[in-house]
Amino acid sequence: MDRKLKILIVDDNPDDCKILRRYLTRNNEGAPEIDDAGTAALGFLRFTESSPDCVLLDYNLPDMNGLELLEALRSRTGRSSLPVVMMTGLESGNIANQALSLGAQDFLVKGLLTPAELNRVVENAVKRAETPN
Repeated sequence: MDRKLKILIVDDNPDDCKILRRYLTRNNEGAPEIDDAGTAALGFLRFTESSPDCVLLDYNLPDMNGLELLEALRSRTGRSSLPVVMMTGLESGNIANQALSLGAQDFLVKGLLTPAELNRVVENAVKRAETPN
């Protein structure tokens, strides 16, 4: 990709945000432009203002859960497939299935994440969301 990716992290845990930023910027040459939001409301606003290439969306947010935000983003954009990767602290097949059915591209468990996996998942999410359904 010739331009820098724009990534939005929607997560209320500052430590998780730092880890995700560090993982995403390991390769300084292709390091993405990263923004973050600690609430779903702020995440929705930042998404609509900046149209990020990928959203890393935590399930547990203080004002609504990630599935509700995903549904709001889908409704706002009118798209059935969004460049969103849902994340949780615990494995949950139910949440993963719901996220994927709402248009997310992938699902990650934070504690099992590696830098290589995160970068691969983000790259794939961007490609899949750009492909027409």
